[in-house]
Amino acid sequence: MTFCFPTTTRYEYGDWKYFGDYDEDPDDRTRKMWHEITNSRTGKLYDYKDLPIEWGPYFIPTYNDFKKFVDETLEKS
Repeated sequence: MTFCFPTTTRYEYGDWKYFGDYDEDPDDRTRKMWHEITNSRTGKLYDYKDLPIEWGPYFIPTYNDFKKFVDETLEKS
């Protein structure tokens, strides 16, 4: 079975937006995801340093993963 990255992944939940895309490394021809979450109300950008460790370069989050991150972030604030 071959795993295929989507071209881009986008989700919205309230004031929050997720955007994910991949970069293809020309040296070893691997594709690695990068993730970005923004909160339009606060203007804060969340990137790899803020996201769960599981959201690595080979992880494509589902809408529920994204929603869980937002809910947990809101609980902390």
